[in-house]
Amino acid sequence: MNPQRRSEQATQPRPTSSPPRTCSAEPRRLATAEAGRFDVDVLDQSTIVQLRETLSVQVRQDLHRIFEELLPARLAAIESAACSGDGAELKRTAHLLTGSSAMIGAARLGDVCRELEQAGGSDDPVLARERLTRLAQVAGQTSRALRNSLA
Repeated sequence: MNPQRRSEQATQPRPTSSPPRTCSAEPRRLATAEAGRFDVDVLDQSTIVQLRETLSVQVRQDLHRIFEELLPARLAAIESAACSGDGAELKRTAHLLTGSSAMIGAARLGDVCRELEQAGGSDDPVLARERLTRLAQVAGQTSRALRNSLA
């Protein structure tokens, strides 16, 4: 994405809404779910090294900030599509986060999104909750790892 477009997106107002609902209709925020332990394999180290070698500290911080700002809305959209059984929307929203994850080196998050993208909608609410829980865990791990790696 070109810097001009990123800057425009970063300054656009974000819609406010109520917290996303899980398939069980209990409120929660996917982006704040905590993982049981931190796993160092959450990032693609070759991408992180390339970003560190080619981008200034300020640009890396901006890239991370934009990723973090967009992550909650992307997670909420994935959750909404999964819970409503909208396979096409689930594929679309998971694909968006797959691409963003690849760009910033978030390999495991990209893998989980790719699995969701390929699975599409599911009629099994238990499976949907499991996938969303895994997505939330990996998103939390990714946020912590990127904060440490892109500084």
